[in-house]
Amino acid sequence: MKRLLSLVGLACIATSAHAQTGRLFVGEYGFDPENPTTCYETNLNSGFPGSVAWAPTFSFNVQGAACTPQNLVYLTSGTFQTDLYVTIPGRPPTLLTQTSEAIFDMGYVNNKLYGWAEYASPSGIYEINPETGQCTLAVASTSVLFFALDGNPADGLLYGFSEYGVTGLYSINPVTGVKHRIAP
Repeated sequence: MKRLLSLVGLACIATSAHAQTGRLFVGEYGFDPENPTTCYETNLNSGFPGSVAWAPTFSFNVQGAACTPQNLVYLTSGTFQTDLYVTIPGRPPTLLTQTSEAIFDMGYVNNKLYGWAEYASPSGIYEINPETGQCTLAVASTSVLFFALDGNPADGLLYGFSEYGVTGLYSINPVTGVKHRIAP
């Protein structure tokens, strides 16, 4: 088994009403189109984060991922032209559409899919229509670049990590655009 040193598209699916149970999905980061990266999954009840057994689920160049409460996993692939896929645990992804902006990572909250678009003008967090791929600016962010993004259904906020600008973990309100740095 490869060591998972560079991960992208971290996504979690809860399998019960309790947040401590579920499946964790990650994509192994890579640039070689001839050798697709692999999406791995593990059971969060198996001693995570200690000695976890990671199971490869399918070969796929993962750029970003987000899970819905309905146990759908959205995945993106491609750096400058982004294809949007959907899957359910244990099945290969199905192409939905191409997004109108290059999307890196994603989060799902308030029944909406959001994605970080660094190369868009302006850069920021965009709401993604999964049926058409149309991206609509939700939160402009030119001084903070989010390399990880996820949604929290409990509070309706997105959470993002930035290594540029003021580094840290941020809470982001996708409706008002307010960003708060909550940890360095």
